[in-house]
Amino acid sequence: MTTAATAATTARTATTATAATAEATAPRSPVEQAPGPAPARSRSVPTWVWALPPVAVLALAFLYPLALVVQQSVTPDDGGGVSLEPYADVFAS
Repeated sequence: MTTAATAATTARTATTATAATAEATAPRSPVEQAPGPAPARSRSVPTWVWALPPVAVLALAFLYPLALVVQQSVTPDDGGGVSLEPYADVFAS
């Protein structure tokens, strides 16, 4: 290549680089969004909510039988309503 051809190629490359830089730094319209990383996906459900189903199952497994025992303890053997007489007998002894 000749010196003139090399100078012309260098000038063309510089012009192209300048145009690309000017295009990249040109102000953007409000409608056009700037390129960047995609926004992180936010969790719509808090972490503690995931603990509720197992806690509910455990509560049901332990508290339901406990409620049945308490109900049976305040119900007289002969049927009828609620009586705290067995508790009175235990505390009186």
